[in-house]
Amino acid sequence: MPAAPSTARRRSRPPLTPAGIVQVALDLAAERGDFSMRALGQKLGADPMAVYRHFADKNALLDAMLDAALADFQPPGPDAADPLAGLRRMSHDFRAALLRHPGMAERVAMNRPATGPHTLELAEATLGKLFRLGLGASDAISGFEALVQFISGFVRAEEPVHARDDGGESAWLAEMQAAYSAVPADRFPHVARMAAQMPEQTLDRQFEYAIDLLLESLARRARK
Repeated sequence: MPAAPSTARRRSRPPLTPAGIVQVALDLAAERGDFSMRALGQKLGADPMAVYRHFADKNALLDAMLDAALADFQPPGPDAADPLAGLRRMSHDFRAALLRHPGMAERVAMNRPATGPHTLELAEATLGKLFRLGLGASDAISGFEALVQFISGFVRAEEPVHARDDGGESAWLAEMQAAYSAVPADRFPHVARMAAQMPEQTLDRQFEYAIDLLLESLARRARK
């Protein structure tokens, strides 16, 4: 007697693996901005409790997701000539990695211990560059935390802009320009001046400006 369709479907599904669960969870987070274990189970075609055979809890899954999001991050080697240039490149690459995986920036900003292999490689490379810059241990660690918190916070703020379905960043810049154009210039002349500048204030430009300020400040501290 042939198996019932539901039984046949269950038998034809490939077994769940940690890597497969993480990839589906990243895809689901990218679609929805967040996910529930129930939604993940539906996407996997499995009982949500089956996920817990591979991950102790949702936090463990989220940590694995963050580490997977950083898997293609290639920090410059320890012998790279200019540590400041290396830090700048790593900052831009870290932002790009987080933008490719919506929701992961929020995970970084939660300040949980993150000890996945790719996450540790990023932390090790960043701290190495900060020490090579000439910073002492306290300043290097504080500088590392400042970079991580700024980049993750910036990405969290820009994710909704990129997710807009009415033109994304262009629509957001136009909206900002219109808002500042409506400010009474006689009362708020400096604020009103921002209207003319808004089209130039792209997210890329804002990020570059801020990260350069932060890195230049760290470099000055290292020279003291």
